[in-house]
Amino acid sequence: MDVADQENRYEFRVAWEHTDTAGYVHNSVYFRYFDLGECDWFRKLGIAWNQFPNAGFPRVHVEADFLRPLFFEDECCLVTRVSRVRTAKVHLAHTLFRGDVEVARGTVVFGCVRQEDGGPAPLPERMRETLLARVG
Repeated sequence: MDVADQENRYEFRVAWEHTDTAGYVHNSVYFRYFDLGECDWFRKLGIAWNQFPNAGFPRVHVEADFLRPLFFEDECCLVTRVSRVRTAKVHLAHTLFRGDVEVARGTVVFGCVRQEDGGPAPLPERMRETLLARVG
């Protein structure tokens, strides 16, 4: 498997609605970008959340380091990688670039829970195998 199979590149342009009155992208918006990159990659891998009606996938940990500001109309590329897969959790590493400049990096951990009671559950096997093959 080459590096293109072990990461996803999601390109986008900063929207006006993501900026504050000073023209900066608000820190909370970076987590939306992480989510968009994750969903884009999972869609490409054939993983759709609605394929698992008996499971839920809450975010159980998020963190980010903000290295440089982003502004309206900046062209960005978010690189997403799987850093760890456990029985009931997946750790994703995100790196956000404006051109060649790294502007933020972060981690999102999501777990798998049973829909009926919210208790922890093992990841669906197909999801687990697909993501384990991409740990990098």
